[in-house]
Amino acid sequence: MGCDKRYLFYVDCNNYIRDVYEDSGRWYCGCLHSSLELKCAPYSKLAAVKVTNAAGADFIFLYYQNADGSGNIQMAGLSHEGWTCGEPPLCDPPLWGTAITAVLAEPGIELASDTHNPVVFFQKTTLELCSSQEDGTPGKAL
Repeated sequence: MGCDKRYLFYVDCNNYIRDVYEDSGRWYCGCLHSSLELKCAPYSKLAAVKVTNAAGADFIFLYYQNADGSGNIQMAGLSHEGWTCGEPPLCDPPLWGTAITAVLAEPGIELASDTHNPVVFFQKTTLELCSSQEDGTPGKAL
């Protein structure tokens, strides 16, 4: 994965997350769906952010609400090794259909335990705004 590619993530009519990328002026189908077959909730929003580590390697973090009825926020990550998925350190349950925003960690907006992963903001079912800030355990209400 290089800096010269632009990615576009979208949800198809069956609620599967798909990707396309632009490389040197041409668009190509990505391998997210064939790698992970991620199905999101029909009300899910998507948020993605690119992180470049100290060695210059690029990573993409993609966040969405899962389709199991809980609406919990899940994460998929793209690196030079391909796509992986997991659970970000968030205080679920989020509000169904919450806006999800991911930003780069920087002074004042960073995880105490990890300054390389993005910080994710969303709204809980209690209507509190929440994030993955602090120590990486359940998010702190804002």
